[in-house]
Amino acid sequence: NKEQNGVQDPQHERIITVSTNGSIHSPRFPHTYPRNTVLVWRLVAVEENVWIQLTFDERFGLEDPEDDICKYDFVEVEEPSDGTILGRWCGSGTVPGKQISKGNQ
Repeated sequence: NKEQNGVQDPQHERIITVSTNGSIHSPRFPHTYPRNTVLVWRLVAVEENVWIQLTFDERFGLEDPEDDICKYDFVEVEEPSDGTILGRWCGSGTVPGKQISKGNQ
């Protein structure tokens, strides 16, 4: 399923049920995404004993880091089972590596 829009309020998240392969992308993709957009997606596998794998497209590209820090435009992946941040990425020089969940979210 293609998911074009998450939620604008970072205190709220859009829950996306994962049952097979799919894709998530920013609004207006492949064109420039809107300014001041905050999107939060929670991916939840239908079955509890299934992991979720995120693979980033080669077209990944956001605003470049400032002083090697992704301050403004970034993608961040969190492991909800323990609240750890698996990574925060920005720029377009390097595509983030594959991310695999510890559980079904």
